[in-house]
Amino acid sequence: YFLNGEDLGVAFRLPVWMSDVPLLPAICGREDWRVRVRAADLHYPPPAPYRPLVELRPEDGLADEQGYEAACAVFAPAPQERQRDFEQFDVPDTNLVELRSQGDETLDKDRVHDWLKGQCDIPATAYHVVFADAEHCAVVAFAHHRAARSVLKMPPPMASAFARPDFSEEGEEMLQTARP
Repeated sequence: YFLNGEDLGVAFRLPVWMSDVPLLPAICGREDWRVRVRAADLHYPPPAPYRPLVELRPEDGLADEQGYEAACAVFAPAPQERQRDFEQFDVPDTNLVELRSQGDETLDKDRVHDWLKGQCDIPATAYHVVFADAEHCAVVAFAHHRAARSVLKMPPPMASAFARPDFSEEGEEMLQTARP
């Protein structure tokens, strides 16, 4: 980040699931306060490739599938599923992922948990995973759809990841058995 034109380095690191989320500044406050925002004619212009917010255009990729521009939107987090719900796989299909081992290799439970925590920055309290008896398949329910989307885009090195419409028969059976 920059302050008065001076590069102060990386302000914070984002979790993997936010890699495709456009980030825009937000301002909020309570009670009696004021703020002034300057989006043009900046005293310290941002270095390339950054640009002032006033220069954002729809073609910059900040519109979603319905054409809503991020610069004109109010964002609120999607509701997080309750612990009981995802432990019973009672979550939206977008929060479900099937992991399948590659070849004859089985899924190492510890490696899967370590990968979700270490590489994806997903705490153990934000997902529930059940492994098939043969350990070639696992179904994961996530508390948040963005975590599931992240795993689909970047599956663990020891497995392939599949969204609900592409679940195997074994994955579907595990899901149906676990659901209330």
